[in-house]
Amino acid sequence: MKYRLEAYNIWQLGQRSNQEDSIFPEYGKVSATDRLFILCDGMGGHSSGEVASQTVCSAMSESVFRHSPDAEGPFTAADFETVLSETYNVLDTKDDGAGKKMGTTLTFLKFHAGGTLIAHIGDSRVYHIRPGKTAEETRILFQTEDHSLVNDLIKVGELTPEEAKYSTQKNVITRAMQPNMERRSKADIHNIEDIRPGDYFMMCSDGILEQLEDENIEYIFSDKAGNAKKKVEMLEKVTEHNRDNHSAILVHVTEVLPSVAELKQISAASPEKVERAAAATASGKEEAKAKAKAKAPCRHQLSVTNLLLILSVILLAISGYIIYRHNSGKGLPKIEIGRQMQIK
Repeated sequence: MKYRLEAYNIWQLGQRSNQEDSIFPEYGKVSATDRLFILCDGMGGHSSGEVASQTVCSAMSESVFRHSPDAEGPFTAADFETVLSETYNVLDTKDDGAGKKMGTTLTFLKFHAGGTLIAHIGDSRVYHIRPGKTAEETRILFQTEDHSLVNDLIKVGELTPEEAKYSTQKNVITRAMQPNMERRSKADIHNIEDIRPGDYFMMCSDGILEQLEDENIEYIFSDKAGNAKKKVEMLEKVTEHNRDNHSAILVHVTEVLPSVAELKQISAASPEKVERAAAATASGKEEAKAKAKAKAPCRHQLSVTNLLLILSVILLAISGYIIYRHNSGKGLPKIEIGRQMQIK
């Protein structure tokens, strides 16, 4: 598939004096042609967290473009694993030998021919949201699962979700990208194929979620809250005074289109399916109208049909008259029916 997208980003310090988050494309440079989005949050309290996040964003984007130059082409989990390994290699070269190694979380979103591939390490998140008219009708279809201590404690029943919000350990993560580690943290990888026009993807660091619950997200992404720009404004407003620095990337799917290869496959199987696929896209609507017009019966065809109907009625009337004369015993007038019909 091919997608028409609108992309936006948020970049705020909150109450911090420095920004340890890094995003790709860089803040202010995101565009509708982008198909790759990366967000990293440097590990707070560790040395050079911003270096780690910047290194991963830069190295990972370069590796993706090197291995997958066709932005609309396929991109598999195996492709991502190759990119992740190369990114770790670059990060290893940035090791400053400090006792507490620098590190970063990772969220990764890549639109490709088969949907979108999502990968993450740490507690920065990716959401797939399908708006409804209201918050109650809006659905969070997918959400990454935090690699954090409190999340593990919730799983084993040691903490409730409410207790986890106020835990002193809520910032402890169990996976991160760090240089020269004996065992490199693995990413959770998901591929989403069910993508529809109107869907949103939101990537964000944990700092943006200080005051946001699922019900807040569902309201912000409902149709009632306004268009994509309004949603960005609302997110910026409700998070501008958060304690932690934070960032987010919003991707709005405006259209889902069949690729050229898919159109060729559909065409080989059934020409009718091509017409339906074309009619479903903005660029194909006029073509569909033209084809429908070409297939519509012309005035000449309609007039011939009407003439045949009239002749049928005349023949039925004559047949009825003949039967009536015969049954009444009056005989038939000498009318040259055949000749009259030939003249008509």
